[in-house]
Amino acid sequence: MAMVSLQDVVCPHCLREKPTLECMSEFPLNQKRLLAMVFLCRSCNGVTVTEVAPDENTVKGGGYLRRSYDYNLDITFSPNHNDYGYVEEIYPKPNIPLAPDHVPINISNVYSEAEDNFTRGRFSTSVMLARKTLGRVDVYRLSFTQPTWVAIS
Repeated sequence: MAMVSLQDVVCPHCLREKPTLECMSEFPLNQKRLLAMVFLCRSCNGVTVTEVAPDENTVKGGGYLRRSYDYNLDITFSPNHNDYGYVEEIYPKPNIPLAPDHVPINISNVYSEAEDNFTRGRFSTSVMLARKTLGRVDVYRLSFTQPTWVAIS
């Protein structure tokens, strides 16, 4: 069965690393001279929209979906290669969790991993990593406190 798909991207909804994003429809954007393509994630049913710069033959022939079905052809789009058309933009952008800038790197790595696991629904792993983050914060805070000496007379 022929399919038009998007590869080498992270699903912006479920953050799956290698999702199967299947094209459901396409619309010409005449003012931009682009083609808007709607992709559906097979893991979470989230919708991703891409703007693709197509070649003229594809536009005249009815688009990528028609070309795929007429010739029983698997067409794959990727931001890394432009075999069928250049991917201009992908909407929405994945919301990848980041730690604040002022947090030290060893703490921010564990914090980001805890948030990522929470977003993916791995709650027990997220709790363990959050506790590990708090433990590292306590150690970090203790390393900056000065010992106070009391003189005994």
